[in-house]
Amino acid sequence: AVHVSHIGFRPADPKVAFVSCWMGDGGGLRYDQAPDFVVRGNDGSVALRGSATLAKPAGEVECARGYNHNGTDVWELDLSALRAAGTYRVEVAGVG
Repeated sequence: AVHVSHIGFRPADPKVAFVSCWMGDGGGLRYDQAPDFVVRGNDGSVALRGSATLAKPAGEVECARGYNHNGTDVWELDLSALRAAGTYRVEVAGVG
């Protein structure tokens, strides 16, 4: 449910990750409020904290045929404040 580029980013690049989760017959995972996230370095230290913003609500049409192919809310995590090169892990409470 946490989606981020596996290629990586250069330190000065804009950086985003996304959170969305389709649960089959259970529908889309819904949050009562914007989920918080933490970015941790390899040593477990917190490199960045933030709150997601709603990028695409489940009910919003995303194509000319009138569909939303995600079927669930898509939340954006802005990681752009992270400027140091390294390997990181994105954590979202209740997701991963």
